[in-house]
Amino acid sequence: MDIEKILVYIRDKEYSFSVEILHDENETVYRATPDQGENLLDDIAGGYIEFDENGHVQSEERQTGKTREINNAIWRGIEEQILAP
Repeated sequence: MDIEKILVYIRDKEYSFSVEILHDENETVYRATPDQGENLLDDIAGGYIEFDENGHVQSEERQTGKTREINNAIWRGIEEQILAP
């Protein structure tokens, strides 16, 4: 398991996340957790968001416009700051 830090901007405010990269033999999961003091994900169960290697959210919860915006910003941060060569 690797852990990386990313910074993303949502509605002109900067948020920092720790991203755990969880590898197993079949897939890679990116678990984004807001750094201490960030309450952006308070209304999301578990306080973190998991993405598969294609950027799809691994959650049973229904996405609202707000959560979709947050998810997109976090995945862009993962792509640009972790996955980019």
